[in-house]
Amino acid sequence: MAGLVVGAGTVAAWIALGWNSQLPGLDGGLYEIVPGFIAAWLAIVLVSKATYSAPEARAA
Repeated sequence: MAGLVVGAGTVAAWIALGWNSQLPGLDGGLYEIVPGFIAAWLAIVLVSKATYSAPEARAA
């Protein structure tokens, strides 16, 4: 769920800021799915690590 929310938000912000057509330092911008995928992946990893509980802790 975290990946969906963060990825969609990143894509929407990327388009709203106009970085898909013109990004400082890049000639033609950067397709919005690239930063959206990276942000979603990071959110998934971080939330998974933050909410993980060991199997022994769940059995109690």
